[in-house]
Amino acid sequence: IIAFAAVLCYGFLMFINRAPARTIPPGRNIVSPANGRLIAVTKVDGPDLTFFKDGLKNILAVNELNPPVWILLVEMNLKDVHVQRSPIDGVISRQQYFPGKFKNVLTAKNKSELVNLNEKMLTIIKGEGLSVGVIQVAGQAARRIKSDVKAGQSVLKGEIFGRITLGSQVVLLLPGNLELKVQAGQKVVDGETIVAEY
Repeated sequence: IIAFAAVLCYGFLMFINRAPARTIPPGRNIVSPANGRLIAVTKVDGPDLTFFKDGLKNILAVNELNPPVWILLVEMNLKDVHVQRSPIDGVISRQQYFPGKFKNVLTAKNKSELVNLNEKMLTIIKGEGLSVGVIQVAGQAARRIKSDVKAGQSVLKGEIFGRITLGSQVVLLLPGNLELKVQAGQKVVDGETIVAEY
């Protein structure tokens, strides 16, 4: 029984940590950094972002993005791929870790608010003519955020730069002048789904 449980656990961890090959779309587009469901899309007018039920205000200072800013919240469940990919070609201009509490992402009533409460990592990527941000958010089960990059490092669109253990959330921050190609409620695929063009 113990051996079976160990094999089952190992198989589950291998499944969670998989990173299938993705077909990265060419051209001046921004791809989803995460695999999951897009549960919220909001535009805010300031660089200080706090997530509430219907909007954001005053928690993370993201001065690299001039307001207005698009906020796209992707929720990952246990079946989704848990690696995060760079939305664009560029250079990591900022990476900042924020310790926090751990709340259960899958059972929370106000899922957007978890971005305020939970452990998170903000990564800003400066590309050609624009900067984008990715926030990795840890959940109750996902108490570990891993990043494979550091400030000053170059990344390619679709390149894996980090992962979150088990189900949680990823937030994509984009310049508000872009026209989005996605909407709340749809599934997105890391490195493949085009979120916007520039």
